[in-house]
Amino acid sequence: MAERAERPDIVILENRQTIAAILADLLEEAGYRTHLTSDPEQAQAILPQCLPALLLADLGMIRPEQRPPWEELRRAAEALEVPLLLFSCSPLDEGEGLLVLRSPADFATIVQRVEEEWHRKQPPLGMTLVEMGVLSREEVETLLSIQRELAHIGRRYSLGDLLVRLDIADPETVERALQSRQ
Repeated sequence: MAERAERPDIVILENRQTIAAILADLLEEAGYRTHLTSDPEQAQAILPQCLPALLLADLGMIRPEQRPPWEELRRAAEALEVPLLLFSCSPLDEGEGLLVLRSPADFATIVQRVEEEWHRKQPPLGMTLVEMGVLSREEVETLLSIQRELAHIGRRYSLGDLLVRLDIADPETVERALQSRQ
């Protein structure tokens, strides 16, 4: 079994490639190493290899046909004391009191929650749920293509800077997210 690395790993379980890529970009900017998968069984195989700081999973992937692999993954994470942070891109009835993400700008809030979980002295044994509002596929893909194009021409902006430049996020939201990393 691997020992926890100085630069923490995050396993992202998400079946939408664009959302997974944005989460990976943001977490890598915050200093994490990411492992992307859309398969609960593959996520379970990754856990003991890297002992991640956190398992970040889309609640929408827990469908009835995936229930057994999901339950095995949850038990494996708990046995390895890997905190589980669930998020949803659909409004939930039980969402009152939860952290609600309504736009692409609020992806930074997930990074903040990851930071909070990582810095806990003892990993939580339960699950934390983050609710995310419905996102436009076009908005997400536009952000990704702009960031990749800037990287291609040799200029790297943080996704937070891009969100401000595109008038999607206000500077205060980005600043709060950056301060939460320190």
